[in-house]
Parts: sequence; structure tokens; C-alpha cells
Amino acid sequence: MRYCLRRGRSEITTELILISVCASLTAVLVVVCVILLAKRSKDAARLCELRAEISSLKEQSSANDAGLKNELALLMAGQNAAISGSLDGRLGELSGSMGEMKQLSGMVVTELDRFNRLMSNVKSRGTWAELRLEELLEDYLPGMYEKNYHPATGGVVEFAVKLPDADGGFAMLPIDCKFPAEDWLRLCGARESGEADAEQAACSALRRRFIMQAREISKYISPPQTAPYAVMYLATEGLYGEAVLMDGLTHELMRDCGVIVAGPSVLAAVLDTVALSFRNVAAAQHGEELMKKLAAVEREQERFDGDLIKLRDSLERSLRQVNAVITDSGALRKSLSQD
Repeated sequence: MRYCLRRGRSEITTELILISVCASLTAVLVVVCVILLAKRSKDAARLCELRAEISSLKEQSSANDAGLKNELALLMAGQNAAISGSLDGRLGELSGSMGEMKQLSGMVVTELDRFNRLMSNVKSRGTWAELRLEELLEDYLPGMYEKNYHPATGGVVEFAVKLPDADGGFAMLPIDCKFPAEDWLRLCGARESGEADAEQAACSALRRRFIMQAREISKYISPPQTAPYAVMYLATEGLYGEAVLMDGLTHELMRDCGVIVAGPSVLAAVLDTVALSFRNVAAAQHGEELMKKLAAVEREQERFDGDLIKLRDSLERSLRQVNAVITDSGALRKSLSQD
């Protein structure tokens, strides 16, 4: 019986404790709910404020966008107007330039036609090459060459340049123009067509033409009236390049014919060297004249020195005579004073 009473009391105590804990938990939950409700109210108020700020920012952004759009539109309008005006001016200048280019193109075509007609005639082609050579000679050696020179071996060479020698005289350097345009153009056409056999045949024909022309020029060599060699002038750099590229051709022409192959640039360098030789010879001659004048001045100085020595000796004799006269005069005065 007592055991049952004790057991009933303990269960009641336990239930009371549980009721107390549940009440505490309920109070805590109520407090937490109150806190959460207060925080939610604050968050709602903050959210309203944020929404108001976002609305204000949107309005400001819209106003700024409208202002920027207006400024951008004005700027674009000004830039478009400036670009349009500049383009109109440039297009006008370009149109004028195109007109000038068309005019120049027409002139170039006309000149090319004239040049082609000139090159199609052998005589005209030779005259053109001679004129180019004469211009070079006149530029580098004015008055130091002869046109249509007659060497001792006979014939007439187109030009001959005076080369100074060690004795103060001159030896003539024969220069003859050659322009085998037909063979050269045939070679160029074969290269453009890509036909190897035709190119080889045209190259061989041009080589034979160079050798034949070099043999003709070698007839003008007649030392000591001329230099022991002559010059074959090829009027264009392209033709000269073909001759140089042919294996051993220039060496063969120099060895067998005594002929130097030269294009416009090479010949200009040769003529410049000859002009320098003339200047060196002139300087040497001027130096010899100065040495002769210095030798004459030295001889005059030696003679003048001899005359000065003679004058000194004569003055010394005169001085001795004057001293003797003074001595005799003193002796005479002394003798007179004693008397």
C-alpha cells in the first residue's frame, strides 16, 4: 500500500515537472514568435523603403537616359554633319584626282604607243640608244669625248672617250651602242609562255647576237691610238642583266674580243672613274707646275742671297775705307794742332 502511494507521488511529481517544462517551452516559443513578428515588421518596413529607393533610382535613371539620349543624338547629328561635309570634300578631291589620273593614264598610254612604235623601227631604236649614251657622256665627261670617231683600223665608232695616259696624252676608248630588242623580246615571250625549249633557243640566239656584236666592236681597237679594250653599251638595265646572267658571257667577250659589257649604271660608274682620272691628272700637272715655280723661286732666292753677300762685302770694304779716312783725318787734325 505504501509502495503504491510512493509510486503515485513520484508520477505526479514527474507530470508536474513535465507540465512546468512545457509551460516554459511555451513561453519561450511565445517570446520567439514575438521577436520574429517584430523582425518581420522591420523587414517589411525596410523592404518598403528599398522599393521606394528603387523606384526613385529608376526615375532618375530614366531621366538620365533621356538626357544622354538627347546629348548623344545632338553629338551624332554634329558628327554626321562634319563627316558628311568631309566626305563630300574628299570625294570631290578624289574625283578631281581620278580625272587627273585618267588624263595621265591617257598620256602614258600615248607615250607607250609612241615608244613601241619607236622600238619597232631598228633605226629609231638605235638612235634612241645613242641619245641615252650621249646624255651620259655629256653629264660625266663634257667635251672629253668624240662622236663618230674614226679609228686607225677603219670604220666609224659611235663614241670614243679620251683616256689620259702617263705621258700627258690621250688614248681613245671606243663605245658602241647595241640594242638587240627582237632577240630579247623573243626570250621574254618564251619565259612568259613557260616553254622551256623556246626559252633555251631564244637565250642561245641572244647569246650569239651578243658575241657577234662584240666581234664587230673589237674591230675598233687599235692601240696605242685607242685603249686595248672597248665598251659595248646596252641601253637598258634589263638587257644588261640578261647578258650578265648568261654563264661566262662577259668574261668570254673580254677575253676573246677585248669588249666590256656595260649597262647604264655600270657605264655611269666607268665614266665617273674616268672623270676622276682627269681630275687626278690635272692635279698632278698643277703639282708639277707648282714644283717648277718653287724651283725657280729657290734659284732666285739663291741668287738674291749671293747678291746680299756681295753687298755685305762691299759695305764692309766701304766701312774699312771710311774708318781709314777717319783715322787719317784725326791724325791730320792732331798734326795741325801741334803746328
